[in-house]
Parts: sequence; structure tokens; C-alpha cells
Amino acid sequence: MRLTGRAVRRTAVAGVATLGVGTLAITALHHPAARPLLAKVGWSCPSQRVGAAELTAARDYGLAALRGTEQAPDRPALGFDLSRSAESAVLAWAERHRLRCVSQTRGLRSLECEGVPAAALGLPDSEGRVDSLTLAFDAEGRVVAVDALRRGLEARRASDSLRAARARLAERLGAPTETLGEGDASYLAGAPFRTAFVRYRFRDYVATVAAVHLPEGGIAVREQYLAVSTAG
Repeated sequence: MRLTGRAVRRTAVAGVATLGVGTLAITALHHPAARPLLAKVGWSCPSQRVGAAELTAARDYGLAALRGTEQAPDRPALGFDLSRSAESAVLAWAERHRLRCVSQTRGLRSLECEGVPAAALGLPDSEGRVDSLTLAFDAEGRVVAVDALRRGLEARRASDSLRAARARLAERLGAPTETLGEGDASYLAGAPFRTAFVRYRFRDYVATVAAVHLPEGGIAVREQYLAVSTAG
């Protein structure tokens, strides 16, 4: 079945709306290990059924809901240059650091890497490894999204990771547009689904750093950096 433009746009808006509180659960469901389970219940990712041009348009439509009014003074993305870093350069980076990565094509291309050391992202060793790093490319093969996920963290480690990411953004972008919850260890450890996040909204860039206490799964910290189209 071919999705209509309206259906694709609805999917994009719903996906973007999950950023923040629900963002880590969505990530878990799109992890390769979860795809067989989704297939069994008849739920496949819409991006597998549309082309690159349609998915790019849907992505831009969905992100418009998060777009701010001011141009970003900088667009930090864990060392990658949004809308400029080419897929070939990213592949060379992965090979140079001897990373375990898999290329995917679901409408648009992406590269998913496991166990990425902090040093490969220009971070101090104290920040530890990123369990899952996903880079998405636009139709021209340029990086438009960087998504870093750390899973199963104890409260102190999660709090430190959240604090470090927030500090990096604040140094280059100032105060965040939105905040939710507390980032200290006692708050995050207090109960399942405890959530803390900060988000920056600019006309051409959105960054979100979130920590969520997952039942029976420890605490997950996710950093997401998105290039936003300024067209329209």
C-alpha cells in the first residue's frame, strides 16, 4: 500500500511530537532487535514504504512544529557538521575509529554504530561510550540528524551524562528554550518514567537532551541534534 502525502505528513508530525518524554521509547522500538517483534504484530516503519524525496518532505513538515524563529548561532552535533558532513566522510570516520556500523536504507539512508567511544566524538574519556549512534542523511547524502543513546545507566552516571551534554550546549548556545524535570541523581532514581530534558529550538536547528528512567532498564540518556529546513 502506498502512503498518501497526507498520511506521510501525519506520521512525521506524530513522530516529531514524541521528542522529549516519549523519545526514548520510540528509539527502542526502531532498534534493529525490535523489528521482528513489530513485524509479528503487523506494524512496519512507514519510512520503509516511501521514497527519499517524500520522506525528506515529511521530515521537514514535521520538524516545522519544533522550529524556532532565530537562526542558531552554532549547530553542535557531537563533532559532525549538519547539512555539510558527507556520507563518504562519515564512513571514513567510522573506519578510522574501527567502529561496528551498519548502513540502512529506509526511505533515507542512515548509519547505525554500536559502542562508540567518547574520544571518537571529541568528548573526554570520562563520558564513556555511546551505546548506539545513528546518523541520518538527506537525499544528497549529507548528515541531517545525529542521535546518541546511552542505555542502562545507574542514576549517578545518567545525571553526570545529562549534565555534561547540557553544559556543552549551554556553552555554545546559551539558555535552552525548554526544560523539564530535574537532572540530579535522586530525582532520576526516584521512580520509573522520571524524565528530565532540555531542548533548543532555532529556525535551522533543534537539539534535545533527555534522560528517562525506564522500568527494569535503568536510565537512558539520549542526545538528538537535527538540521531543520529553512524553506517555506
